[in-house]
Amino acid sequence: MDRTFAPSGPIPLSTSFTVPTNPIINLPVTFTSTTLGGTAPYSVAWNFGDGSTGTGVLVTHIYTTTQTFTVTETATDSSSPAQTATSSQSVSVAVPPPLTTSFTVSPANPLVNTQVTFTATSAGGTGPYTVAWTFGDGSTGTGSSVTHTYTAAQAFTVTETATDSSTPAQTATSSKSVTVSTTPPLTTSFTVIPSSPVVNTPATLTASTSGGTGPYTISWSFGDGSTGSGTTTPHTYAAAQSFTVTETARDSSTPQQTTVSTNTVTVSTLQTGNFGSCASLPQGWNCGNTNGLTGSSVDIVSGVLQTRESNPGVGSDNSYYYSTTQKGTFPWDPCRAPANGVLPSTVSSVSTTFTPLTITASGSYRYHIYVALYYWLPNGPVSAGGSTYQCLDTQVRIENIGGSF
Repeated sequence: MDRTFAPSGPIPLSTSFTVPTNPIINLPVTFTSTTLGGTAPYSVAWNFGDGSTGTGVLVTHIYTTTQTFTVTETATDSSSPAQTATSSQSVSVAVPPPLTTSFTVSPANPLVNTQVTFTATSAGGTGPYTVAWTFGDGSTGTGSSVTHTYTAAQAFTVTETATDSSTPAQTATSSKSVTVSTTPPLTTSFTVIPSSPVVNTPATLTASTSGGTGPYTISWSFGDGSTGSGTTTPHTYAAAQSFTVTETARDSSTPQQTTVSTNTVTVSTLQTGNFGSCASLPQGWNCGNTNGLTGSSVDIVSGVLQTRESNPGVGSDNSYYYSTTQKGTFPWDPCRAPANGVLPSTVSSVSTTFTPLTITASGSYRYHIYVALYYWLPNGPVSAGGSTYQCLDTQVRIENIGGSF
């Protein structure tokens, strides 16, 4: 017969403890006991090796000298008779690492009467740290991050001193030369889009400002009694004439800088209504000419040229059979300067919209609608590609060749 006998009495008591790897002088060191066996609860007593003692499973102690100490922990259980277990370790207490400090300056190139931020970075020693500043102009400050405003343009030596919390305290110093410059002159200008505004059509004015100290404040006088504000602002003129626009920019420096930009904006009337009187065209054409095409017509209604061609396939490259009209005197041959006063001087763009009517294809033919703009070169003829020109033209057209439109 096999029998198992349980051991009589409590399990033997054992104990151990942990301690930080690199204790620092004048800083708390934490000791933690772990006890097994015996009969709980346990009582724990400590001898820190420097003449000091303590009790408890978790204790802290501060060493005031740098050397190696033998720490002994004694655990006692609650059995009767009580068991006792002891654990010992050597603890080497060291001085803290050397204190170091440095700082940054933002902006790196500060301006007179503009706030500058100084930020210290300290390491080593024993935290927390206290930081003191001398800004080189007789002013001082405290704190890891401080601001300061210089009122003179020159180079200043800034010194930052960091002090730690160890005993005795460590001190570290960092210095830099900070060059403060005068504020660059404030300048401003503006653009107008479109550059030649039209009556009752919004124009956009945009300011471009530099120098001084941002942010900037922009105000406008549009020359027609109206005002506005903002870097970009719209404005609509109700009359066709020239206006003097004034833009005023102010910066944020102390004292404040102000600068002004002025431009003349010429507002024109939208070209509407009839094209005006028509002059004779080459090959016998006249304003509203249909050149004898049966059922064809041409008219100008409220500034819109309306044509109808009812004879597809009629005509050739040398005999133009289509309706036409024109504004101004622009003979094709010879090239001559336009008649004085015929063209409005404020025209900067021409908009063309084609609205073709129903067209039925009939055989092979060429069909096109176009608007031609002719330019007279007032400074004399220009030679290019073996030819000489004093008139240039551009065309906008809708064209179909040999098919249905």
